[in-house]
Amino acid sequence: MRAQMAVTGSALTSGERDELAEWLSQPPVPTEDPLRWWLANRKLYPRLSQMAIDVHKIPGKFLAIVFLYAANYVIQQRLSMSSGLSAEAEF
Repeated sequence: MRAQMAVTGSALTSGERDELAEWLSQPPVPTEDPLRWWLANRKLYPRLSQMAIDVHKIPGKFLAIVFLYAANYVIQQRLSMSSGLSAEAEF
């Protein structure tokens, strides 16, 4: 996942450190509980850890519901297309 993240541009003011670039430059740390890892490393990465904690606090069930809703929407859109148009839109 780290390899897929790219740092493009920077909104940092002078004197601020780029926590994301710093974290990405470290070797991956195996962990069973990513939320616990971010909580333990809050002082090292204060802003980055807060974002990660916010993401990890989202219940998995909520994400499943969002995925099912999005999939249902795509299916409904495809069913509402004419047969010729849906064949062109295949992906």
